[in-house]
Amino acid sequence: MLSKNSAIDGVYKAGKLYKFVSDRDIKIINYLVKSFDNDPKSLTTNLKKLAKSYPKKENVESTINHPNYNLGRRLLASLARKVASHLNSLDPTDLFRAVLAQSSMMQVYAKTQKKGDALAFVVFQVVFPATFTGTIVFDATKNYFSTDRPKGRIAFKLKG
Repeated sequence: MLSKNSAIDGVYKAGKLYKFVSDRDIKIINYLVKSFDNDPKSLTTNLKKLAKSYPKKENVESTINHPNYNLGRRLLASLARKVASHLNSLDPTDLFRAVLAQSSMMQVYAKTQKKGDALAFVVFQVVFPATFTGTIVFDATKNYFSTDRPKGRIAFKLKG
């Protein structure tokens, strides 16, 4: 669902699947994103709770005062974080490890050394299929913001 839909639709569909938002909530978020209407009066009780979850309390004022602040984008970013948090509670590491093992992804370990004005590889090791021994988590913090459109979908990050 997240990988087969746009950065916005994937979050909406996952949010609806996990009952974090309703169709009405999604319509309101879309309206707020497009209109730049930052008046919270139109928010449902559910969306008010969502807005309180992002950003952190100490950052709310500076976020709202940012010239590019958009309440709809804030709600979308909050929903994306909630979806990622829920997916992480399902412990996705084994699933990701299996996917990585079947993918055409490879790991490259490289060390460089300066030689005069040039940079040269002194170690270049390729590992295929990729292996990983840490944990893997979903991450919505790199692509969803209150002040800009999404930069990509919910991503994952490797934690060694």
